[in-house]
Amino acid sequence: IRKFNAVLSRPNLRSPGSRLVVHAAASAALFAYPEARYDMVRPGLALHGIDPGNLGALNVRLRPALVLRSQISFLQHVPAGTNVGYGSLWHAPRATTLAVVPLGYHDGYPISLSNRGQVLVRGRYAPVVGRISMDYLSIDVGHIPGVERGDVVTLVGRDGAEKISLETLARQASTIPYELLCGIGERVARRYQEGVHRQTTSRHARNAARHSRAPSSQRAVG
Repeated sequence: IRKFNAVLSRPNLRSPGSRLVVHAAASAALFAYPEARYDMVRPGLALHGIDPGNLGALNVRLRPALVLRSQISFLQHVPAGTNVGYGSLWHAPRATTLAVVPLGYHDGYPISLSNRGQVLVRGRYAPVVGRISMDYLSIDVGHIPGVERGDVVTLVGRDGAEKISLETLARQASTIPYELLCGIGERVARRYQEGVHRQTTSRHARNAARHSRAPSSQRAVG
């Protein structure tokens, strides 16, 4: 900031009539260094309610603003020993019920979470089983009573008393929240609340909805 101010003080920097806009603060500096705000700020992660890494020490708490949800499009009861997914990465240790979720790595859910990720269904954790494909992932819901096709699947966000944060998902995937946010695909429908409402639905989502008779907003982030 000291060096930046020295540059700004140079007489030849701003010519008469100049409309120079000065900014230096991203999300972390926005809270830590008020003097770096100048004419504008560049919040990125903070807009999503995500800690850039220094807010705990500043006693600043943000409320998560992003939720990623899909829904169950297909249910299948399988016997013990059933192989699931490309490469038969998962073998059912017992007779159980699997659910197919129409969201995959093309939509931004990391393939590195194959066979080890978790989602929320009816307020309970359900493990991701098998390899995540381009368009779909499978989850084991045999331990969750009453699961039906069309049930909401929360990949990021809260369901009842449980939640999955984007930071937790990033740690599990050995990446950072930035990458996950940038990776949410364009065919994921966007829903904005408490502001301008806009929604886009891809051809793939519409087709999947038609075949499963599910709402077209089965891929949604808002």
